[in-house]
Amino acid sequence: MTNINSSLATSKCARKCWGNETASTMATGKSIQTYIGVEPNRYFADAIKKEKVRTHLPFQVNILYSSAIQLPDIEDSSVDSVIGTHVLCSIDNVDPVLREIGRILKPGGRYYFLEHVRVKQEGSWQHLAQQMLSPLFRIVGNGCQFKPLWQRFDAHSALLDFKYEEWSAPIPLPFVKPHLIGYATRRGEPGSHLLKKQSANISEGRRNSR
Repeated sequence: MTNINSSLATSKCARKCWGNETASTMATGKSIQTYIGVEPNRYFADAIKKEKVRTHLPFQVNILYSSAIQLPDIEDSSVDSVIGTHVLCSIDNVDPVLREIGRILKPGGRYYFLEHVRVKQEGSWQHLAQQMLSPLFRIVGNGCQFKPLWQRFDAHSALLDFKYEEWSAPIPLPFVKPHLIGYATRRGEPGSHLLKKQSANISEGRRNSR
């Protein structure tokens, strides 16, 4: 789960999908009290420390060097927002990640995402290009894959209400242009039977994924 860069957050597409206030908050950091970054690769630890010093962010920054598949240091229903850019496309099994996002989000909290995806039009030249170049792109793209992520979103719709649209990213490589951009809202109200049942399902899913 990574931070949205300012150029994306201020883009027309981001403002349309996420709303002006949310996009502005991502770009400027205003109204953020605590930011928890999740980074699975400790190789970036020194660079992250230098960036924290350079930017002088006006809020607390904590970095967890962990996989997003399990986040035991983050309590249930304790996070207002989760931001992920090009995260799910580089994870082999996205279901445990989506379960963790649903677990840590407060009811009404939102998961904002931007992801590479597989072209829906099978047999199109873009689809064929993705298939042919996928092994190479996975190497140069740090594990990135072209997936039909909309199918996994549907599988988690009982807990997360997904809203998204297709976006052709301004990238020179045509086969990398297909993206999904949007957000998912955590369902349930505090203390409701629905929320308790869903939280139990998430905990069960975490045990089964181990």
